[in-house]
Amino acid sequence: MKKILLVGNSEIVIYKFRKEIIEGFVKKGYEVAVAFPVLKNDKKDYFDSIGVKYYDVKIDRRGKNPFKDFILIKDLRKILDDFSPNIVLSYTIKPNLYLAYLQKRYCYNFFPTITGFGTAINNGGFLAETIFYLYSHFFKNAQYVFVQNENAKAQLIEKTNIENTKIVVTPGSGVNVEEFEYMEPDNSNVTTFLYLGRIMKEKGFNNLIDAAKHFEKNENIRFIAMGFIEENYKDTISNNVFKNLEIIPYSENVKQVIKKSTAIIHPSFHEGMSNVLLEAASMGRPIIASKIPGCQEIVDVGKNGFLFEAKNSEMLIDSINEFLKLNSDQVREMGLYGRSKVEKEFSRDLVFDVVNSRIEENL
Repeated sequence: MKKILLVGNSEIVIYKFRKEIIEGFVKKGYEVAVAFPVLKNDKKDYFDSIGVKYYDVKIDRRGKNPFKDFILIKDLRKILDDFSPNIVLSYTIKPNLYLAYLQKRYCYNFFPTITGFGTAINNGGFLAETIFYLYSHFFKNAQYVFVQNENAKAQLIEKTNIENTKIVVTPGSGVNVEEFEYMEPDNSNVTTFLYLGRIMKEKGFNNLIDAAKHFEKNENIRFIAMGFIEENYKDTISNNVFKNLEIIPYSENVKQVIKKSTAIIHPSFHEGMSNVLLEAASMGRPIIASKIPGCQEIVDVGKNGFLFEAKNSEMLIDSINEFLKLNSDQVREMGLYGRSKVEKEFSRDLVFDVVNSRIEENL
């Protein structure tokens, strides 16, 4: 029997963003296993119900402790010994590199996905050079390397020796357009701008703060931010007083938060392909986002949103003002256009088709 293992550094990476891919392989008759840290009981019940085996694996996402990484490699070997997969799909940097390292020993077909380069690589320097060197060395035996935008592909071609034909662009992680169904915006007099994501400088939160302060005297505008506050950013939050910016903890019930919003703002400095923009667009919410790879592909300017230069608070404010000129019918038309665009270009079914077709080439 064909056996496929998916490994990532969190429940969100595997369950939230790859659930439909897992179900697709189950339907095709694969024996499927997943490995990631911390499985909640309701997710365990879900995997049990579809016959997917779960392995707990401890992954310190940002840690640089070699002893912990040695234990991670040891744990991955135990999983590979127990499950004996023919195919391995990996996501995020540590699973990608360590499963590439183990490929020769265990002789599986290997398909890593680079979901984004992150701050360390985008800032350049020694660490970025080291990571690209490791990609060159470890991915040379991968069947295909999946990336989420054309810019990421261009960087790999420029900075590694991975064969061009092995690098395949997927439409991000995609979005389940049935789960994130279209919802009409509220006809409220208050315009609610929503930020979804980690609360940190690299996600453009300083720019969002500037925008909120600019509009704080307008009682018909409010900003809501939902997400985890990064440890090194907590002082920034505690040292500011926000009159019209409400910060709420992350909740799995993202849909209800999107439903209550008028538009989504995403001022990030870098992305693979923004999942929050895909989800919001699928639900019919216009977008105001940084003009960067991973955001700009989702926005047709003036049709389903606006783009502004990353790190530029004034341009973000200008984009908000452009949006505020729209009447309710125009806002609705933007939302419908975005919904249609996501259905045609970013459905999770499309992601499965790309991944599955490359796997079948190697069976």
